Amino acid sequence: MIDDQLPLIKDLNELSISEEDVKNCLYFGEFYLKDAYAVELREDFDVEEFKEEHDEIKLQFINLYEVFDINKETYYLAGRAIQIIDWENNHQYCGRCGAKTVTSDIEWLKYVLNVDLQALQGFVLQ
Repeated sequence: MIDDQLPLIKDLNELSISEEDVKNCLYFGEFYLKDAYAVELREDFDVEEFKEEHDEIKLQFINLYEVFDINKETYYLAGRAIQIIDWENNHQYCGRCGAKTVTSDIEWLKYVLNVDLQALQGFVLQ
């Protein structure tokens, strides 16, 4: 959050956060006609160092429960973002065959490239 507001930015570079610092960045819809993304920073991202180096931005990293007191609509949006990041992190491998999953570009779907397994499950992605 920036000054108790969700940042409406076009690019993470506007916050001086490099792509190397981002673990996941997933589009999940629109919020007031703006594209909404769930962004997860790498575990080794030093929040305190970042805040010291970029004091002019007034960026805050706050707990989801603290967001509820600021704005309920933002709380629901942030909660959804956390769910999406959790889904991305916890469904990287197929529970049936153990193969690495691929995220669909069309819908919220993960699949394996194992065509034999896809046929068993009743679908084949082209």
